[in-house]
Order: sequence, then structure tokens, then C-alpha cells
Amino acid sequence: MNVKNSLAIRSYAEAFLKLRIHDSSDSIFADLDFVLSSIRNSPVLEKLLVTSKMNSQDKKKILMAIFNANVDAKTIRFLSFVCDHNKAPQLSFILLKTLELAYKAVRIEFVTITTSSPLSISQQDDLVAKLKLMTGATQIHLKIIHDPELIGGFTINIGSKVVDTSIKGCLQQLSRYLGIQ
Repeated sequence: MNVKNSLAIRSYAEAFLKLRIHDSSDSIFADLDFVLSSIRNSPVLEKLLVTSKMNSQDKKKILMAIFNANVDAKTIRFLSFVCDHNKAPQLSFILLKTLELAYKAVRIEFVTITTSSPLSISQQDDLVAKLKLMTGATQIHLKIIHDPELIGGFTINIGSKVVDTSIKGCLQQLSRYLGIQ
């Protein structure tokens, strides 16, 4: 995706959030999740949105028929706006960016922990408390992955940031330092 598309996607995402500024974040997340998962779970709908063989008005009618009864009227207006501006092919990207900005606005972080051995509940609670301090988030959603190849320790992924405390990571770093491949 080029810079121009990225800026346009961000602009649409910000516009949606301004439209829904006084609505509860739960309702915003529910609408965005519903529309995005519906698109992702339907290869036919996904292809329909990106095809150049169908005009924007037909895409708009289909989206309205699918989502009109299931999401807030402001979300419907936004979907209509996206279609009117020939951005239906980027709708999934726009929705993802909107979710990202919405979570950031309410200070929710999604963190993936990859660990060599399972974490106890108290370890998870301690980790969440430290991650809240580290990120300034009010809420942390943890996804924990077990990977015995780490040998020991864990890695933390927060967006594009990675904290690697694993033995495997330390050994890889040492081998790079020593020039051993």
C-alpha cells in the first residue's frame, strides 16, 4: 500500500471516529468488528468490494442490504460515504485502521506474549500490571502463545515493538555479535 492510500485510509478512519464521537466505544467496536468480520468471513463479499466490474452504487446497495438492520445508522452512513467516494475496495483497511485508532483513543492495547512454558494466572496478572505501566494503557488484551523453541523466557509484541527476553533470542543475538551463522 502506498503513502497516498495510507493517508486516505487514515482520513476515512478519523472521519468515522469524529462521526461517532459521542457514542459508546463498545457500540463502535461492535459495529466495526461485525462489519469487518462479515467481510473477512465472506470471500464473495470481499471480492465484490474490490472488483472494478461493479459500480460503487451497486456495492453500496449490497452493503446497505447486509448491514442496515445490524449496525448503527451512523455506521451505515459511513459505509455509504465510503462507497460514494469509490473507496469500497479499501473498506477492510479503513475498518482496521478505524479499530486501531479507536482502541488507541480509549487506551486499550493488544499484546501477544510468546512463552516457552505456560504462565500462571498470577504471572499473567503481574505481566498485565507491568504492561499497563509500560504502555500507559487502561486495559490490556493478552494473547498467549506457547512456543517451546524459545528454550526459556518470553517475547512481548505490542504493535510493532518487540521485547525479546527468551534464551533463543539471546543466543541469536550472541551469534550475530560473534559473526556466527
